[in-house]
Amino acid sequence: MSDAPDTALVKAVRKRLTEESAWTQAGYAALPDGRGTDSYNPDAVCWCLGGARDVEGKKSGDFAANRHDAFARALGFRNSDEMFTWNDAPERTQAEVVAKLREAAALAAAEGQ
Repeated sequence: MSDAPDTALVKAVRKRLTEESAWTQAGYAALPDGRGTDSYNPDAVCWCLGGARDVEGKKSGDFAANRHDAFARALGFRNSDEMFTWNDAPERTQAEVVAKLREAAALAAAEGQ
């Protein structure tokens, strides 16, 4: 497996976060009542960028926790800490997150990943 996530994973994360209500900040995932939860909780209704990556990565077999940094780099960040900080910035919007994923998917596709 190369260091970079494949286009399908980036697209799957984007699809998971497409609805504005499916994205959250300051936690991997949240329940309908707004309480935080882990990414894999079947009752979760929204995810941060990393939480969505966890769920979709598990589904695709790209599950290792150390893959967060590779995913973050595919989105143009230095590492996962920078990705999480960006996701959680108070001014960040769901539309910006989806746009970042769209750009990364297009770049990965152009590079043949």
